[in-house]
Amino acid sequence: MEHVFTFAINSYQLKKYNQMCEPILEKYQLTQVEVDVIAFLSNYPEYQNAQDIVSVRGISRAHVSTAVSKLVKRGLLERVEDAENRRKNKLHVTEAALPLVQDINRVQEEYKKIAYNGFSREERDVYNDFLRRIYHNLGGDLK
Repeated sequence: MEHVFTFAINSYQLKKYNQMCEPILEKYQLTQVEVDVIAFLSNYPEYQNAQDIVSVRGISRAHVSTAVSKLVKRGLLERVEDAENRRKNKLHVTEAALPLVQDINRVQEEYKKIAYNGFSREERDVYNDFLRRIYHNLGGDLK
């Protein structure tokens, strides 16, 4: 029963977060994947290319590619040729995306406030450490 609960809670968490993002999707006329790409790149500047989003965030390559192309066209992302590997592009959130990033950050803070209600700082840290360890055990690679 424990493993069923783990999968159910993870699905519910994602569903709840996505519901909280709906006003952003409407306001900016974006898809959830597009918001996730902007959020990922703004929250984790050490990750700068599409493959990082695919590997770490777990979004399909096709969805990331489509989202990046649309975000570049809208001026919310820019592609910069990687000097070390010209076959890769670095992705950067543009200044035009800053209001969007602020809205995303507000939703993320509200989500954390709701999700961690009743948790001490120590409990949150332990929980997040467990999640990092599970991610690593399952083959995830964080920088």
